[in-house]
Amino acid sequence: MGLKIAFVVFGMFCDLLLGILFPQDYSYMHLLFVPQLTFMCILLITQRKPLSQVMLIALTIGIILDLNQSGYVLLNTLTYTATIYLVYLWLTRVSESVFETLLLIIVAIFCRELFVYGYMSIFNFSHLTFINWFTYREFLTLLGHIPLSLLFIQLNRIRLDINNNIDQRRRSKESPLWIDSSGN
Repeated sequence: MGLKIAFVVFGMFCDLLLGILFPQDYSYMHLLFVPQLTFMCILLITQRKPLSQVMLIALTIGIILDLNQSGYVLLNTLTYTATIYLVYLWLTRVSESVFETLLLIIVAIFCRELFVYGYMSIFNFSHLTFINWFTYREFLTLLGHIPLSLLFIQLNRIRLDINNNIDQRRRSKESPLWIDSSGN
């Protein structure tokens, strides 16, 4: 559990650093890179988890991000929860190969950005056409996340290996209750 939280916090920290390195220009005069590493971390830690746990994690992190960012009301909460739910339907049919995980992450980021576009359009925060939205915001975001996704997929595998080693060490120290200390 601690490694999962550390992994998501590391994703939030990387989002913050990338947000500083690539500042947002909402005039849409230049291509934007919108870091989605926290979302990517949520996708990676929720693989093979029950739907209720996945939705609770997405809802909690979405609320935390909405409270910390002075942006739009419930934007992250709604988009994270809706996207994680849609991706979860596909997630159960995907193996854990690097290519399929990368494809899943890129499709999930695309879906989340579509939900953000829908949210912005419905509440009249943006009057851009879908083509302009995709050109200026989504295109570079999707391309930029390909190498970052590969890095985070590898970091997630390292996290899983560390978790497995901790579990094996803990289990090796356990003994069944029906065997007493004398071996009888």
